[in-house]
Amino acid sequence: MQTTPIFIENLISGIQASIWVILILLSLYGWKWIPEIVPYIKNMPAIVAFVLIAIWYLLGIIVERIAIYIFFFGEPCLRKIKNIVTEECVCIKRIEEKVQDLLKKAERKVQEDKDWIKLCEEGTQSQRLDAKFGMKAYTPKSYV
Repeated sequence: MQTTPIFIENLISGIQASIWVILILLSLYGWKWIPEIVPYIKNMPAIVAFVLIAIWYLLGIIVERIAIYIFFFGEPCLRKIKNIVTEECVCIKRIEEKVQDLLKKAERKVQEDKDWIKLCEEGTQSQRLDAKFGMKAYTPKSYV
């Protein structure tokens, strides 16, 4: 296995992590301390470059280990959370379907009641009973 790609990967991860560290330091302490450091860095460029590469590589290894920990050891927790969310979504869909069914039943019932009221206003008692119950009304004429 070649070590160069791993070294470069850790170095790039370390550079990215150091940028975040620098941003955090700048947000906490401001930028006024930077001009005090610049003269020391200008006098020793080779040593500073060597130290920076070592720090970047070390930060890259630390970031890689944190990522491995999050993805491999944190994965079962993430799966549990995903299963819980999936189950809740299924329950919500079932509730929505039941609500839609109830709304359709209510709409049908309202329409039936409107039709019944219309028949009551227009027709005779036998027509109303025939419309409501699907049978002929009991009257003395039909009984005899």
